[in-house]
Formats: sequence, structure tokens, C-alpha cells
Amino acid sequence: MISKTYRFFVFQLIGWLLFALIHAAGHIISVGFTPYLVWELLIKTSLGLVITTFLSRFFQRISLRPLWQQAVAGLVACYIAALAFIFSKNLIAEYLYWSTWATQPLLAYTQHMLWAFLIMLCWSFIYFSAYLYQQLQDQKNKALELTNIAHQAQLKMLRYQLNPHFLFNTLNAISTLILLKRNENANDMTQKLSDFLRLSLDSDPIQLVALRQELHALRLYLDIEQVRFSDRLKVVWAVDESCLEALVPSLILQPLVENSIKHAIALSETGGTLRISATTDLSTLCLIVADDGPGAEVEEGMLKNNKGVGVLNVRDRLAALYSDKYEFSMSSDSGLSTRIRIPLELQT
Repeated sequence: MISKTYRFFVFQLIGWLLFALIHAAGHIISVGFTPYLVWELLIKTSLGLVITTFLSRFFQRISLRPLWQQAVAGLVACYIAALAFIFSKNLIAEYLYWSTWATQPLLAYTQHMLWAFLIMLCWSFIYFSAYLYQQLQDQKNKALELTNIAHQAQLKMLRYQLNPHFLFNTLNAISTLILLKRNENANDMTQKLSDFLRLSLDSDPIQLVALRQELHALRLYLDIEQVRFSDRLKVVWAVDESCLEALVPSLILQPLVENSIKHAIALSETGGTLRISATTDLSTLCLIVADDGPGAEVEEGMLKNNKGVGVLNVRDRLAALYSDKYEFSMSSDSGLSTRIRIPLELQT
């Protein structure tokens, strides 16, 4: 990235060169070309660069003072800078013998001083305008950075809410298996839980993952539940090959699957079927988790009187990641169906 100091000197050089060229053009039009015009332009450009560089350092030193003090100090500094500019220019002109400044009338010096003072005022106005603009940009960038940090913290918080929620349910199931003397099943479930948590902890809560990876994690979770429910849990996968590389938030489907298992499969003596589908069109990815259970009361696309963490967590994560460019809706025609539509982004 180009440093502020480098940009300052580049704009300084360009600005004073333009000033010299404009002055030269006016001089040629009114008086014509003179032998010392080139020297005069070089001297004015060099003096302008040096004096306004010192002026900028002075402005930086007083930038934290009250505004009225900055204004008074700025006017005095511009006057001193103009005096230094005229004195140095005339002294060099005397040395090069193109003019004798000691013989010039007082009115000429007054006019030159006024001209130089106005030039320094114009430069100061441009400098402060650029300085204030840069300050506003810096504040805007800091605000965006802080917003991004807060956004990432929110996403991490939402993702990590899943682990204790899911862990509690699974450990409760393992405890039940042990009480029922199904030790082999409890051991198998503990091993699968270990694999699932290892995958969960290795993934970054902020970054999106390929749907292929998300489905692998979901299969690990369903393997855990399969130990609990055995033949009572049937899973149907309807995933298009074309969407396996689509990017999705990590563990976004697991809470929806857990909700269906808890409120549909677990409550039925015969169990039930869980259907997980994924399709794409030109610009969106559609994910659906549906069960054939008794359904639930749905209001405005969400479970009515829902006090659970999982489903609300999914919706909040989608809102944080995609703003208003997502769709999350639940319906209960035959069983409970949850649909997610997000922008289609493919893993590169």
C-alpha cells in the first residue's frame, strides 16, 4: 500500500508544477518569453515544495488544539510562509542578476506579499480539505473494521452455541444407553461423537465450507443418531452432484436435522423418515430438511412458540452472513419442512 508520506510528496510535486506551468503561461501571454523564466519557475516550484512541507509539519503539530487556535496559528503561519517565499525568491533573483529587488518600490513588495499570502492560504485550504477527507476515510475504515470484528464475533458465538446444545443431547442419549445396559451401543456412540466433535472443532466458524464437507459432517451426526434409533431412523439423500462444491455455513443443517429427530422421529414408536435435499439454479442454492412426522404449528415461516436454540441459531447465522440475500422458511403440510435459499457461491 502506498504510504501517506509518499502520496503527500507526489501531490505536492504535481500541484506546484501545475502552479508553475499556469504562471509561465500567463507570463508568456502578457509579457512574452524571457531568458530567466525557466529559472524562475524552478525556483518557485522548489521553494513552494520546501516551505509548504514545513507548513504541513506545523499544521500536524497543532492539529489537536482547539479550532480557533488552529485558525489563528494557520493565518500567522501562512503569512510567515509567504514572507519566507518572497524573501527567498527575491534573494535568489538578486544572486542570479535577473532583477534588483532592493530598488523595487514598496507597492511591488506589498503586491507580491499579498499574492504569496493568497497562494499559501489556497494551499492550506487544499491541505486541510485533504487532511479532513483522509481522517474521515480512516474513521470509516476503522468503523468497518470494528463492525467486521463484531460480525465475526457474533458468528463465532452463534456457531459455538451449537456445541453445548448438541453435546448435552448426545451425552444424555449415551447415559440412557448405559442405563439400558446397551454398553456396546454407548461405546460406538461415544466414538462417533468424538469424530464429529473433532471435525466441528477443526472447522473455522467464520469461513464457508463446501456442501460436500457439510454433508460429511452431517453423516457423522446421523451415524450417532442411528445408534440411538437403529431402524427407526431412515434417511433419504436427494443431493444434486452439481451443488456439492457450493459454499455453505459450516454445520448449518445439523440443528435442523436435530430438530426433526427430536420432534418427529423420537416421538414416534415406529420412527420416521428424514429427507435431505440440495438443488441449484443459476444463482441460488436450495437446501431442504423435511420429515414425515406429525408436523408443528408454524407462523410466518417459523415454529410458533419455539424456545429452542437450534432453529433460531440457524436463522440468525444466515442473517449475519447474507443480510437480506437469503430465505429461511418452515412449513408443516405433511411433517415439518425447512427450506434455506442462499446465493450460489462455488468453491474455487
